[in-house]
Amino acid sequence: MDYLSGNGVYGNRDKHPLPVLVLLDLKMPLLSGFEVLEWMRGHPDLASLPVVIFTSSRRQEDKARAKELGANEYIEKPSAVARFGDVVQRLQKKWLVGLQC
Repeated sequence: MDYLSGNGVYGNRDKHPLPVLVLLDLKMPLLSGFEVLEWMRGHPDLASLPVVIFTSSRRQEDKARAKELGANEYIEKPSAVARFGDVVQRLQKKWLVGLQC
């Protein structure tokens, strides 16, 4: 959140530019992905930044809440490691087209 808001050492956007996409898990150590998403959507500079929820939760309630809070996409983590590459390719094609990664 410090990075996204440009606080402290992250204040120089030439050195620390905003990302073009944010991946959020719902289960994080200090705040939930829902809390971070809600915080982001409340900041004008971050409100239009694409956010993809990338989580192991398959609960319909979580999907609905993510959409309600402004997530652009909700992706369930694949159970097989081999399918992780498919998810990365999907994200790249949809959100990172034309960018050098």
